[in-house]
Amino acid sequence: MNIEMLYPLVTEAILRAEELERLGVPGYRSAYHDVSLLEEQITNVLPASNVEGAIARRGAVRASIAAHQFPRAMELIDRFSAEAEMDASLKKDLNELAQELKQPQYENFVNLKAIRKYDTQAISMNLDP
Repeated sequence: MNIEMLYPLVTEAILRAEELERLGVPGYRSAYHDVSLLEEQITNVLPASNVEGAIARRGAVRASIAAHQFPRAMELIDRFSAEAEMDASLKKDLNELAQELKQPQYENFVNLKAIRKYDTQAISMNLDP
């Protein structure tokens, strides 16, 4: 998908998610997940050194947090932080988002991925998780 197609889709998705959240509709988290996926598509098209590419990286992580998909948010932070062309501002913002996810209210959710990985490895080795 090209960038000209993605911009209106992500804008519409953001407006929809914000409105659903404002109205208290239970499906608002799913709408934020859609935003995150679209922002991630933009990151696949634009480099981190591009202003819009940096905005999309922040947006993908923030939308994952809004969707309560904390392990996904950490995965995105890890992936985006590994990009060489990232500027200091984006690096700082991603570090701040990572620190936010290390707060106690998120800890169990973020660690869920590590627990699942351990359980999967233990099961494949016929061990008790």
